[in-house]
Amino acid sequence: MMKILKRIILVLGSILILWMIVAAFISGDCVYEKSITINAPSEKVWQQTNTLKAMDQWSPWNELDPQMKKDWTGTTGQPGEKVC
Repeated sequence: MMKILKRIILVLGSILILWMIVAAFISGDCVYEKSITINAPSEKVWQQTNTLKAMDQWSPWNELDPQMKKDWTGTTGQPGEKVC
């Protein structure tokens, strides 16, 4: 019984070590790209996405919690604008 248990542990340990060696040589870089074509003038699209308040008007997350309260801080359309 002990011989079988030792062999099982040895096989599982070998598989684990082999798996770790293979993982060490695999690149950790991952690239995901997605694109979409919007049939609208770029000015119209920019107006809907250039500020957090503009994006909030069509955000699908708003429908999940209609009682949600938001507070915008910072200058609209500038770096540092936040929604709390």
